[in-house]
Amino acid sequence: MLGIDRLGRFFSGMLLACSLAVGSLVWAVPAWADAADDAAQAQVKAAIDTHYLATEFDQAQTVLLDAIKGCGTQCSPQTVAKAWMYVGLVRAVGLNNEAGAREAFGTARKLDPAVQLDANLATPETNIMFEEADSDKASETPTAPVVLGGMKCTPDVSEVQTRRPIPISCTTDTPATKAEIKYREFGSDRWETVQMGSAGGAWLGTIPCTATDLQGKLSWYVNARDQDGQVVDNFGAQRQPVEITLVENTNVAPPSFPDQDPPARCGSASECPEEMLGTPACPGTVKPDPGRGHKGAGESCKETTECSTGLDCVDDQCQAPKSCERDADCAEGRCVDQLCKADSKGSSAKGPLNWIGLHFGADIAMVSGSQVCQDSNFGCFDKSGKPLRDQGGTFGVPNTSAGDIQSGFALGTLRVLASYERLLNEQFSVEGRLGFAFNGSPSGGGKSFLPLHVEARAKFWPLAAPGSTLFAPYVGGGAGLAQVDTKVNVLVVQQCPAAATGCQVAPEADAYRQMGVVFVTASAGAFFGLAPNYGINLNLNALVLLPKTGFAVQPSLGFAYGF
Repeated sequence: MLGIDRLGRFFSGMLLACSLAVGSLVWAVPAWADAADDAAQAQVKAAIDTHYLATEFDQAQTVLLDAIKGCGTQCSPQTVAKAWMYVGLVRAVGLNNEAGAREAFGTARKLDPAVQLDANLATPETNIMFEEADSDKASETPTAPVVLGGMKCTPDVSEVQTRRPIPISCTTDTPATKAEIKYREFGSDRWETVQMGSAGGAWLGTIPCTATDLQGKLSWYVNARDQDGQVVDNFGAQRQPVEITLVENTNVAPPSFPDQDPPARCGSASECPEEMLGTPACPGTVKPDPGRGHKGAGESCKETTECSTGLDCVDDQCQAPKSCERDADCAEGRCVDQLCKADSKGSSAKGPLNWIGLHFGADIAMVSGSQVCQDSNFGCFDKSGKPLRDQGGTFGVPNTSAGDIQSGFALGTLRVLASYERLLNEQFSVEGRLGFAFNGSPSGGGKSFLPLHVEARAKFWPLAAPGSTLFAPYVGGGAGLAQVDTKVNVLVVQQCPAAATGCQVAPEADAYRQMGVVFVTASAGAFFGLAPNYGINLNLNALVLLPKTGFAVQPSLGFAYGF
């Protein structure tokens, strides 16, 4: 394996090359007139000049492999060999994948024995790997035995023609609720998944012809799982998969399901007339979108519409969409049908843009006071709900102490709120909340409670917007209309004459601290994703209420759904 000292020597060489100029790579290939060669060479140059020299090694490999696929049978062997040579350099120096580098170098030398390493990027170690790549000793890679469970799968073939779908049929004696094919196409480091269907006691699935474009080794294996998702049987394994050699021509019969004809060979986009793409005459191809441009992978762009069908504009480059399970897997855009998709401008907020929610909140405020039942900021009521002040605000119990409250926090009004939130981008959103408040003061004594809650606020998501990650904190601010009441039990002590009879001493009353009805608020909280489009919202509002000045905190817990 390549060590850190080797990487250090590489970066030293890379800096030397960059000092000459980014575009100064030596291209030892003539300028072929063929359009397919020209397009592939442009992609290869973009992969090296734009991505490799920026240490974006994964993207460089993707663009190079896209160029090889785009060639089909139309490019010259020299052009394809040059691309495989650079794949080997990317893997050896950038991805620390010596086995993959040797495989790519061997493919390059098989296609064009005269192909040479790029002297500006080669290291002594890559020179050795390149020289050994086509030797008999280096090409004899021992094949590990395939790890088999009790599952049996067909077809049992070791060689298949390129652009052929590969139907796979499996049976198992172990009870299973689902089965899946895992495959890795030649030149790729990523395992893709095909869910199998059950029919006639067998599990059936097909490796698509999009995975059999390139000549080389296709790897695959099958897992059967129970209802808990645990693997209960298998045919092959990721570390020791089944391998099929893809060749342009073979005498071996094409694979098929048992007792069925083999599916037709897929067409090559480079061989089919444009008007036939996406039709049964050219299976496996995609019909061009008339609203899309003709830029290939690796070419610069500002909008997705500039790129060819099947490519997205991401980071100002036309790129093939990446596979994903959820939006968080995508560097840009959203996860749609297990592929990262950008919008027409080349990017979009991750996850749903619209969110609706239902929340329950409570108001907590600090209250204190002396003779509160004579204070206009409080409303006092006896236990039957009768106000202790008349309509004119006069305290109706003579010769009394009107109640004292020690300083402390008190629970007040409760709220049920519905919300709608719109994401403006990956870090900013606006939200409106509308709801009903209860547990406020009774009406009477010149006092009435406003049960309406109306709120508008803006929010900032410093890490990520909801739906793109399992945990998304936020801060925000806003304003609205609401009344906050807190209830405290007080004693209203009546001073009775010594000879009096029938007067009540120290009756209890409910004193409501009434604040509002306009507020401004600062808020903080977090979204806890249960899935890409729904989760739990924990929020804390700090409210300043006017014109009856007061301060309250309002924690709330809610459920939000995105679409």
